[in-house]
Amino acid sequence: MLRRILNRARKESGYFGKRLRDYLHDSRRNFEAATISYSALDIDQLDISRIDRRAAEYLCDMYLNHRFDLLGSGWVKNSYNSVSPGLEGYKYDHNLNIRVFDKEGCWLKEVVGRPYVNRSKDIWKDISKDYDPIDWQRDFKSGYRWSAKRWYKDQPIGKHPGADAKVPWELARMQHLPQLAIFALIIPQQKEILIREFKNETLDFFACNPPNMGINWACTMDVAIRATNLLLAYDLFTQLDGNDCLTDEFKKLFADNIYHHGEFIVNNLEWHSKLTGNHYLANIVGLLYISTYLQPTEETSAWLAFSVQELIDEFDKQFYDDGGNYEASTFYHCLSLEMVLYATALIIGLDAARVETLRHYNPYMWAHKPALRTQQEQKYSIASAVVLPGWYISKFQKATKLVSDLTKPNGDIPQIGDNDSGCLFKFSPNGVFINAEKAKIRYTNLRQNDYEGKDYFDENQLSKIPLLSGLNGLLNKVSCCNHDSFFPLESSVVRTLSKGYGIDSNLAVTSDGIGLKEGKTPVNYDDYKYKQITSLQSARATDIPMDKRSTISAYPDSGIYIFRSDRVHLTICATPNGQEGFGGHAHNDKLSFELNLDSEDVIVDPGSYIYSASSERRNQFRSVKSHSTIIVDGEEQNRWMKGRKGLFRLSNETSIELLEATNNRIILKLQYRDVSHIRIFQITHDRILIYDYCNKPFKCNFNTFDIYSPGYGKLVNTQEIRQGSPLSIKLARIIHKKQYFVAEGLPCGSSSELEYLQTVIEDSKEIPEAQGFRYR
Repeated sequence: MLRRILNRARKESGYFGKRLRDYLHDSRRNFEAATISYSALDIDQLDISRIDRRAAEYLCDMYLNHRFDLLGSGWVKNSYNSVSPGLEGYKYDHNLNIRVFDKEGCWLKEVVGRPYVNRSKDIWKDISKDYDPIDWQRDFKSGYRWSAKRWYKDQPIGKHPGADAKVPWELARMQHLPQLAIFALIIPQQKEILIREFKNETLDFFACNPPNMGINWACTMDVAIRATNLLLAYDLFTQLDGNDCLTDEFKKLFADNIYHHGEFIVNNLEWHSKLTGNHYLANIVGLLYISTYLQPTEETSAWLAFSVQELIDEFDKQFYDDGGNYEASTFYHCLSLEMVLYATALIIGLDAARVETLRHYNPYMWAHKPALRTQQEQKYSIASAVVLPGWYISKFQKATKLVSDLTKPNGDIPQIGDNDSGCLFKFSPNGVFINAEKAKIRYTNLRQNDYEGKDYFDENQLSKIPLLSGLNGLLNKVSCCNHDSFFPLESSVVRTLSKGYGIDSNLAVTSDGIGLKEGKTPVNYDDYKYKQITSLQSARATDIPMDKRSTISAYPDSGIYIFRSDRVHLTICATPNGQEGFGGHAHNDKLSFELNLDSEDVIVDPGSYIYSASSERRNQFRSVKSHSTIIVDGEEQNRWMKGRKGLFRLSNETSIELLEATNNRIILKLQYRDVSHIRIFQITHDRILIYDYCNKPFKCNFNTFDIYSPGYGKLVNTQEIRQGSPLSIKLARIIHKKQYFVAEGLPCGSSSELEYLQTVIEDSKEIPEAQGFRYR
């Protein structure tokens, strides 16, 4: 404890001088060496053939009117005078209520501190007269507003109920700007308007968000993601700019701000000797893009070498040998893999000048932790290009295969652990149009939304097919995840980043060598006093057996097992706590599952909904009571601390053992404290049987859309989901108590069917062996 106090005091004393400097002097500087001299994209090579023009026109209209649908906000106008819908009953009136945005920029004294006003006014003068500024410091869901007059480490985060810092962070990631550049190709008559909007928005941000000041510098991850999106948008728009709207003065200012982003990342790395995660990975990727695009200098060359070094090290650390990510979350796996993908493509495609800097950089130009190694100590090698280690390529292929295996017939992936809907890029629109009034019925989070349009573009935050398409752009000879026909733009972006180079692979390989053995571990079921069987059977008439072509995809390091047949996609969660036991993004979901039957979701994971804006909601969605597993005495599998500190940590109290796995059956054993639970999943020709054995009384819990969030900030009206689903499912639970059985819940057919289930459970010690065993 004393050491922690001393370390904290040392940190604060180090911050004192920096804080004072930034409060007294403008942090923005001109960098003579800061010029952008690289183009990673070739706009003529981008495949825009599948971009929906209607979606492009709709999103252009929304973005040009500064309406954004982020993290469940709905299409909300964000300005200094707009009205917020509120979140979870909390609504703040923090508007600055600026009525006149004069061309001279005098209004900026309300937004930035006194030392920053003059420079901000100079920037503002280059913005179009008809431009309506964005309030970048505002959570436009709750209305809470942070301040750019306050230092980035002094920002209150998670201290006000309903206020979510992720909302301004998400907007300031600028992921809509590369999309606007793509839309300029789809709607050429809008090209000049969109180029001007790009220029106006970036200048607006630079004027109102000086480095180190305000909420949008409080998280290095978001600074890094913003830099990558700004750079790709700049790359595309400069290729489109035939009328020199983007002047030399603008380009110099833009390069200076990109350099500021790099300098900030270097000085605020989210690295710790004991634990790193997706935040630090994002830092690396952002610095990689910045140091690639900026003109090589001794400093930026050291940044580039460090980025390549740390990408390799962190990929090795953060991904298991079976390809899964160590944060115990399917969606953080996808986010981290996406960052690795776009970083790897950029490295493979580096030009000769950048490759040469990686051969001859000066390691003494790096004065931060972790250290920059010499070129001779690096895990990559240099031929005519950067050569990545063989294990890196192999693990990358396995990580890709996991995403492919997780993808359900409807194109979505199951939610295991946290889902904050995060991504690095959003190139193609990925969603559907629904009636706006129906959207408000479907999503309870939209009830107070003031959007008055007829159509509502609903982004699908559960689909990772765009990611698979991007992965296809780097992996050659792919035979199990061919999604180019759905999102060819993502594939083409990756190919142009890598300059056409790819990785030869065959992802249709078996999962041999990942540690799963055929056979059984003996279990004495008599040691488990409390037993129950659950039968899941579709009400849809079909002649196709459930177990037709049933296979298992096993990821035992990651704790993910996926059964697939012609009718079934069953994903089972047996994940460790994640983050080496820290559990920051894990849920109490051990031995829970998601079931997609006949291409319809029938048993689902609840998702995450929101994080620090509501501790009650945060805990509700990660609780065992929201997941399809058993509940013993109402206890959590892994307990959490009370208060804000417990929101991103779970005690590491669970352990899971794989006892047996075949093509249509798996047996898993869960231990936590004094609870021992064995769960068996078996797919038969006409039903899925789930056997539960426990040493203590328990209750089976199944989430049939009782609580459901299909993306961060989205909350579904579960009654509307149930009524709108064309698939019903018969569910019966037969409890074994003292040699007799009691049927609970909905009956599963005739009395003879119940007799069949009784026979099965009476013979459960000798469950018939499944024939055959293979992996996919």
